[in-house]
Amino acid sequence: MQHSNVDPRAAGGEIREVRIAPLFPARSQAIEFPWSGAQARAQLVHGFDSRNASSRSFNLIRSKLVALQRERSWRMIGVASATSEVGKSFVSANLAAALSRDPRFQTYLLDLDLRRGTIKDIFG
Repeated sequence: MQHSNVDPRAAGGEIREVRIAPLFPARSQAIEFPWSGAQARAQLVHGFDSRNASSRSFNLIRSKLVALQRERSWRMIGVASATSEVGKSFVSANLAAALSRDPRFQTYLLDLDLRRGTIKDIFG
């Protein structure tokens, strides 16, 4: 199939088929990888350990987000900022860890920074 930047309607043609690809792969296609808990702790990811004092703030954020999720029927949560190196990966990793401890939720952490993704470095 040849791709063109020309809209077929502009040339008098008609669109016969539109394909929409899913944003995320099916769960069966998700790639699981081994991770190092020691490396995650070294990168300051404490959200997996509910007894760690450093995870308490993320437990509080998790509780607030779960309440908002129920109220507003959210299916996804995103962490974003207008500038780089402000802690998005740190917050995302710890929040995902805290959310993953709740058996009511399936938690996926996606690093959508295609230029300088760091989630893979955090979890090993």
